[in-house]
Amino acid sequence: MLFRINIDAFVLTEPVQAALEQAARHPDLGRSNINLVPGGLAAAPTHYGDNTTPQLLIVEEGDDDRTMMENLGRLAEVCDPATKVVVVGQLNDIGLYRELISQGISDYLVTPITAHHIVQAVLSIFTDPSAPPRGRLISCIGARGGAGSSTVAYNVSHMLGKLYDEEVIVVDLDLSFGTAGLAFNVDAQQTVADALAQPDRLDSNLLDRFMARRDDLLRVFCAPERLGVAGEVEQDTLDMVLELVRQMAPYVVLDLPHQWSPWVQAMLAAADDVLLTATPDLAALRDAKNIADAMVAMRGADAPVHLVLNKVGLFPKGELSRKDFEDTIDLKVAASIPYDPGTFVNALNNGQLVAQSSKSSKLIEPLESLGGLVSGRQAAAAPKKGAFSWLTGGAGKPRRRAKKATGKPAKKS
Repeated sequence: MLFRINIDAFVLTEPVQAALEQAARHPDLGRSNINLVPGGLAAAPTHYGDNTTPQLLIVEEGDDDRTMMENLGRLAEVCDPATKVVVVGQLNDIGLYRELISQGISDYLVTPITAHHIVQAVLSIFTDPSAPPRGRLISCIGARGGAGSSTVAYNVSHMLGKLYDEEVIVVDLDLSFGTAGLAFNVDAQQTVADALAQPDRLDSNLLDRFMARRDDLLRVFCAPERLGVAGEVEQDTLDMVLELVRQMAPYVVLDLPHQWSPWVQAMLAAADDVLLTATPDLAALRDAKNIADAMVAMRGADAPVHLVLNKVGLFPKGELSRKDFEDTIDLKVAASIPYDPGTFVNALNNGQLVAQSSKSSKLIEPLESLGGLVSGRQAAAAPKKGAFSWLTGGAGKPRRRAKKATGKPAKKS
């Protein structure tokens, strides 16, 4: 969901400022304007004595609850009733939280906070509860060409449907050399390129006709079979297409090309999970580290990136180990898939997936494990926090307490 929101953030500490700067780069807020102002909550009432309050106001308070409530009282005198207010503070007190919510505050975040906390707060406040649910987005990319990312994407898609009896849509975004149609043995009359070429006509019914159905649970949105069909990818149009696709199935798997264009980066940043596939060699290690580091900057350190080692055993005497990758990239290897060219080639020639045709547990188990990992169902769901309008309240739980404020005052912009 793309939001175009004007946000003012009054900050006191560098960690909160850094989290806000990172949140501003999140795809859901990429169309929003976030203005950082030093001085914290105490500076906000004076500022808005001469200025109009924005749609969302984030204020950081470093003092006790009494001072916080006094400053909020002053702010209420100059704040437009339509403005949503999020308070960031150090006090982890459920009584304070309830008092803030009863006064019309939309959310209270307890430091330390991350960009993820900020983005989730914005989503909970501004997302329309009557809007259709969005499917989980899983982006797949290879560290290098030939790493086998597409094969991983297609087999994990099959596993998701098999494990959870849920619909899955595979979107082949390699618009020049995509192989989803071949891998799934389906023919598509229209492709992703056709959808991107006619944004004004798009709706879920039209997109459904564009997709090829593999079976009851899996649909494939194919790339063109010929070169030169697809034009330049417009980010706004791609966002529109994927917003519709995510309303059509619980799981959407993107097969991304091996390129580092802005729209590929946006698809990685927007994903709920990323599968990064690499072969166990030095060049792949270097490129996997570069991509992983870039994704931490884009997505935050707590957003899931799963490293997959593929073709393990291709060079048994010279290939790098699982430990080499984990120590260098600072990511745990989520799965290791053995080198078995005969099985993969036979599956492709027969129009089948390895996950369907192979009886080898060494191949099936890592693919099944990846399906469970990106499903969002393995970890216990976090409790939902309150998100209410200026005039309504509700219950919820504040986030983690900061042991001590450690940041320095934010620099003036």
